[in-house]
Amino acid sequence: MGAPALAPVLSFMVLHFVAFIAFGLASALIVNAAKREPLLMLAAPMVYVCYEICFLGFVTVLDAAVLESLGWWKIAAANGVTLVTLFTYFQYMHPETLRRFSERWEQFDTTQSASLVRQLEIQLAEEGASSRYYKNTA
Repeated sequence: MGAPALAPVLSFMVLHFVAFIAFGLASALIVNAAKREPLLMLAAPMVYVCYEICFLGFVTVLDAAVLESLGWWKIAAANGVTLVTLFTYFQYMHPETLRRFSERWEQFDTTQSASLVRQLEIQLAEEGASSRYYKNTA
């Protein structure tokens, strides 16, 4: 069995380098935006899932044999380790973010829930009134 060709190894390394820089920048933008609105941290899992799907699809298009030989779950697990490392670093550098997210979530949960329930009550009352109107006119 011969040594692997250098070109595929280097191209895969460059692909990883570019992909993880893009993911790191997207994650940094989310963390930075979360300083203004902590609930934007909910975008982080969505970015990760989109990244993972796009990355696995891109690898499949480039060389399905690589995906078959490695196994998609190994690539996903390695990317998961990277994700945990990245967000641990962000939590270390911005420790207030998770606390502010929790506080904002509680505030959103209580105020928004009450507001949504009240809006639903009003809407149902209006629909009930309009259905009685249509019954009387029919």
